[in-house]
Amino acid sequence: KEIAAVALPAMLSLAVFPVVGMVDTFFVGRMGSALSLAGQGAANAAFNFCFFVLAVVPTLTAPRVARASARGDNEAVRTTARESLWIAGAVGLCGTIALVGWPRYFLKLVLPANAPALAPAARYLRYRALGYLPALLSSTCFAAFRGLLDTATPLRISLFYNALNAVLDPILIFGCGLGVAGAALATALAESVGCLMYLEALSKSAHRSISRCLTRTRLTDGFAHRSKRIGGRRVLPTF
Repeated sequence: KEIAAVALPAMLSLAVFPVVGMVDTFFVGRMGSALSLAGQGAANAAFNFCFFVLAVVPTLTAPRVARASARGDNEAVRTTARESLWIAGAVGLCGTIALVGWPRYFLKLVLPANAPALAPAARYLRYRALGYLPALLSSTCFAAFRGLLDTATPLRISLFYNALNAVLDPILIFGCGLGVAGAALATALAESVGCLMYLEALSKSAHRSISRCLTRTRLTDGFAHRSKRIGGRRVLPTF
């Protein structure tokens, strides 16, 4: 029962991840442009390849957080999460700069240099890359929550920002007339909101663990102080 309570939300969160690309494909397909659809698909493939190649930090974060949490070392949990986020931020910033600056170079992984779909693909990838840093930070937060055996919080956040992406896509693609770039921008904005939600939730989780730690410390100190008062004999105090 405990394993299922942890595993099922985690499975649903992982299942929600591809929905971002599917929603973009759905609305870009409604544009009626085969080149835009082909470019969006190619750009998504290039983005996902670059993301998962560099997304090593979340893989290492979960077991380290779990090990510290199992020891009851809240300070080690906070230190691990903090250091992982800093490293993920540095890697994500480098990835963002590379994809925004040279999208055509990375599109060579999936498209020939003279492909007609290269122009819309480069436009989509350049805006989609703005969500690279938030997506990597979100994955790191997700890993930290997984190490704490909290998989329900990431699921709620994932569902929210995917719903936000579904709302923003038609507004930016058709309402603002941005076309395929609007789909990428909607995804980047939704992932940025999701990243902020993850960071806020992780911060609250850290504050709760600090409060629990301080409460235990006060109780332990009070116990030691009271037990020493009775003629050198260690007697259980009455609360």
